[in-house]
Amino acid sequence: MTAPESPAHHPFPWAHIGAIVLVVAFVIAGIWIVIRQFADGDLSDDPPPTTAISPEASPPGTPPPATPPGEATPGAVDDPAWTVGSLPHMLGLAPDRLSDDSLPLNHVASYADIAGWMAACGIAAPQSLDDSDLAGWEAQLDNLAIPSTLRDRGLDPVWRQTYGFDLTQVDQVLIVGHAPDYLTIMRGSFDADELQTAWVASGYQAVEVDEQTVWSLSPGDTIDLSAQESRPALGTMNNVVMLDDGTLIAAARMSRLGSALEVVFGNAPSLAENDDLDALLVPDSGVETLASAVISKGSLVQGTESTMPLPVSTPLPLPRADLAATPESEPGMPQVNVLLIGIPLNNAVNEASPTPQPGSPAVIVINVVFDEVEEARRAGVEIAHRLDVALSPVTGQPYRDRLVQATTSVIDSENRGVVAVDAALLDGSTDWLALLSDRDFGFLFWLPEE
Repeated sequence: MTAPESPAHHPFPWAHIGAIVLVVAFVIAGIWIVIRQFADGDLSDDPPPTTAISPEASPPGTPPPATPPGEATPGAVDDPAWTVGSLPHMLGLAPDRLSDDSLPLNHVASYADIAGWMAACGIAAPQSLDDSDLAGWEAQLDNLAIPSTLRDRGLDPVWRQTYGFDLTQVDQVLIVGHAPDYLTIMRGSFDADELQTAWVASGYQAVEVDEQTVWSLSPGDTIDLSAQESRPALGTMNNVVMLDDGTLIAAARMSRLGSALEVVFGNAPSLAENDDLDALLVPDSGVETLASAVISKGSLVQGTESTMPLPVSTPLPLPRADLAATPESEPGMPQVNVLLIGIPLNNAVNEASPTPQPGSPAVIVINVVFDEVEEARRAGVEIAHRLDVALSPVTGQPYRDRLVQATTSVIDSENRGVVAVDAALLDGSTDWLALLSDRDFGFLFWLPEE
């Protein structure tokens, strides 16, 4: 009988067990790291947020510092902490209607800091529409870019009865788009109970949009003026919402209001994040201290042969140092992307005085955005030259008779070039709106390439 065969002897698998132990150790270490991250309350790969602290700003209306030849002023830092209610802050609440191509005309946005202007003038807001100080307060509105619908009708008792507020309660206002397809963003001293009472009485319906209660006279996406209550505001208050911080947003179309709420809740880019507008929002450039401004497409200053500044015999001077011109600079204006035209708050100090204050002329601020900083340098030379010697095709007079003490500098805003122009308004602060109305900006006109 054959004995059973002994089982083969296998060495103990130390190497295999060691590999398993090593893998388990790595897994445990990984789990421990995750637990520590949860304990710290931060699983994000993003670096911790930083707060941008900018140097003390120059007084409003102070021209940007001159730029040495061959250099340009540094551009904006990321996400600066703009003052609440300032133009940059308000643009951060508006949808980017430049990128979505929903603005067929030149106008992009207009802004007015009513409270800031009145405070600088030393004028208190009227307590009611019957206040004896209303006339003096209202007269100062002529310096600010406020759409006529709000400017002329917002002081009518019918407006307050219909919408629950009036223009005396508005501190700052930003209007985006064209009439009547406006988006209106307002900050002020609104009474939430009075607003809702007026909206209910006026027939507004409560509608949920992005988990936010919106009040609507016409929930559809057409501009409907059939309701009597829509007529005081010509439809621009058809859809309204009050945010938790008291900001009031209104739109003629429900979709416009929905787009604004997407921005407010961080689900869509704002107008301030548009590349061309971001180039305008440079800290310490004075943009934060503007009392009023209008932002337009570059097509506003697209000229024709017949609308260009009248020919001058004076030869083009050598580039000035403060224009940062390069040897490659040459006469001519490149295409303008967008431009901002406005006035600083310190204009109000002079406007409030019975007599003009020596050395404190009203100032106009014009910032013009080009694709590249080299284009801005070339444009800066041309703009300075036209302001100095050209004749306006509108008035037939030299620009220097209307815009005096002009200074021109170039800002490198990373992916864009900006020409910043500051000039004194010889005819006073309200003349900036007359310039806009007359489109008397021949010193900025450019011709499309053939």
